[in-house]
Amino acid sequence: MKEELMEKLKKPGLSVMQIIFFLFIGLGTIAYMANEDRKEEKAAREKAEKEEIRRKEREAAKEKWEAEAPMREEAAKRRAEEREKRELAERLMVEKEAARQLALVLQKFDDANLLASSTPRIALAGPIQNLQQINRELQLTSVTPCLSQAKSDFYQGISYTIKRYLAFMRQEEEGSYARSADGFIKSGMQQTKFCISK
Repeated sequence: MKEELMEKLKKPGLSVMQIIFFLFIGLGTIAYMANEDRKEEKAAREKAEKEEIRRKEREAAKEKWEAEAPMREEAAKRRAEEREKRELAERLMVEKEAARQLALVLQKFDDANLLASSTPRIALAGPIQNLQQINRELQLTSVTPCLSQAKSDFYQGISYTIKRYLAFMRQEEEGSYARSADGFIKSGMQQTKFCISK
């Protein structure tokens, strides 16, 4: 561009006005290009500054997150402990309700057993039938997994009690049935106490 300007200046017939015009055009072009370069530099600087601000914000957020990690872990631990306590309380309530249902059936058994034990041999058919009905009711009673062994023991205990009375009606030895019945009932009671005391 300077060369063009010099060529034109060397040519005869250029007026001072033309020379000044070309100088202004040249200077304007140079100034325009310099201004564009400054704009690009300014835009690049602003972009770098914004990136630096975002980077610092990310670092600050990361530091805050890391600093709060122990508090979050403690809060999560407390929530887990509270949830565990609630679940334990709910399980205990369910265990106690299931144990109460078993106790109701066992109360019926105790009443029926007391009645059967004071009934003459010849009239035991009705009390035995009542004991069988109670045993079927026990089978239908819903219990928790912990109480399932107790339920099974009670069922066996009532079954041996029925066998004892049947042996008594037939005038056979009933002692082994009585011992088995007592053992199963006692075992069921221990299992029930264990389940509701957890």
